[in-house]
Amino acid sequence: MKRSSLLLAALFSASCFSVSAQDANYTEGTVSQVSAIQITPGHFDEYLTYIRKEWKPEQEALKKAGIITDYSVYSTTPRTPTDPDLYLMVTFANMAALDSLDERSEPVLAKLTGGRVKEQKGVSDRNVYRKILGTETVRELKIK
Repeated sequence: MKRSSLLLAALFSASCFSVSAQDANYTEGTVSQVSAIQITPGHFDEYLTYIRKEWKPEQEALKKAGIITDYSVYSTTPRTPTDPDLYLMVTFANMAALDSLDERSEPVLAKLTGGRVKEQKGVSDRNVYRKILGTETVRELKIK
C-alpha cells in the first residue's frame, strides 16, 4: 500500500509539472550581457573610436566563431552624474553559451588583441576616461 501511494504521488507530481510547463506564458529566448559605461566628459569620441576600431572587430570575430549571436551599442542621456553614457550589449544563444566563455573566447580574441598582456594594457588605458558601472545578464522571454 505504501509503495502504491508513493507511485501515485510521483505520477501526480509529474503530471502537474508537465501541465505547468506546457501552459507557460513564455519560452526562454536569448541571453544578453549589458554593460553600463560612464565616459569622462570630453572623451566620448575617443571611446567611440575604441568601440569602432577594437571592440566591434572583436565582437565580429566572436560572432563569426559562433560564440555570440549579436552585439549592440546604445547611447543614453544620463539623468544623474552617476548614470551611464553608453550601454554595450552582447547577446548569446542561451545561458549554456556562457559556460567556459573565457576559454572559448580567448583564442579568438588573441588573434586580434595580441594576447592577454596587451589586452590588459588597453583596459588600463581606457580606465583613465571611462568607468564600467556594472554588467547585468538578462534573458529575453518570448511571450506566447
